[in-house]
Amino acid sequence: GSGEGRSRALQDALLSGTSSEPSCQVGGSVSDPEHRDAGSLLTLTVLLSPPEDYSGAELLFSAGGEAGAGLEPLRLRRGDGALFPSEKRHNVTPLTAGCRRSFVLEFWAGGANVYNRHR
Repeated sequence: GSGEGRSRALQDALLSGTSSEPSCQVGGSVSDPEHRDAGSLLTLTVLLSPPEDYSGAELLFSAGGEAGAGLEPLRLRRGDGALFPSEKRHNVTPLTAGCRRSFVLEFWAGGANVYNRHR
């Protein structure tokens, strides 16, 4: 039945987890304003550090789907996470002080996702 198909699809899904290296180097960032997590379907990021442990290193997301839309900060507390379509534009501003740790998990299904949801 259809439940069996869904179960098989879940079994076929691949997970790629990466624990981000602590960002303790002042100036470290993901500064490409067009950055996307190419190929995966969804990305989960969880902040592991309390915000008072660092300055800068703000997580930014596109304010809209259209090209040239600005980026807006998403302020997370320790333990908070954000699950978003991997093709959503995002980046991280430069770290100015302290140490920021996060966990990032990308969800894949089959081959690389080449669909651009923002067109």
